[in-house]
Formats: sequence, C-alpha cells, structure tokens
Amino acid sequence: MRHSQREKQGIPGWVRKVKEILHDADTTGFTLLQLARETGIHPVHLSKEFPKYFHAGFGEYIRNMKVERAVTLLVSSELSLSAIAYECGFADQSHFIRCFKSSHSVTPLQYRNRNKVGKD
Repeated sequence: MRHSQREKQGIPGWVRKVKEILHDADTTGFTLLQLARETGIHPVHLSKEFPKYFHAGFGEYIRNMKVERAVTLLVSSELSLSAIAYECGFADQSHFIRCFKSSHSVTPLQYRNRNKVGKD
C-alpha cells in the first residue's frame, strides 16, 4: 500500500533514502542513474519528483553540495583554489569559480579573504 510507505508528513520514504545517500556518499561523480539504482526508483520518476522535495533539480542540488563543501575548505584550509575545485569534484577551476559566484555573489578568493578562520 502506498500510504504505508509515506511518513506522517506525506513525504515518500525514498526521499529520506536519497538524502542519506547524497549526504553520506562522495557525490563528485554521482549520477541520477546511480541514485535511481541505489534507491530502486525509476530514473524518470526520480528526475521528475526530485525538485518537489529538494527544491532544485538533481544537477543543481549536487552543484550546491559541492559549493558548500568548498566553503568549508576555503575558510579552514590553505589549499589553492584549483585544489579545492578538484577536491570538490569540479571539472576545472573556472567552472568552480562560476558556480561559486553564482551561489554566493562573490568569487571563492573574495569569500576566503572575508571569512578566513583566525583572521585578525
């Protein structure tokens, strides 16, 4: 019965599983097809329903996760921008900078300079 698979708030059980997988796994090369296989949800259904529960398409959600991981590295490490881009799964530094600026309205370097831990 479908209702037995839903939580009290009306959220399908697969949503929790998807969130767990995405936040526990290395998502740098994760695809929608891999996620569909892991959850047993048809890829077309997953693609269609994903934005309803995650407020972004699959690709955008993964990019946002990568950018948020980069935020942590920017303020807590001395890694170069290219090393952070690579560590977070971006194809190259320029793609990383574009995605970061789109999300935070500043470049990664500007963000680092404004938010560096231990800044005087």
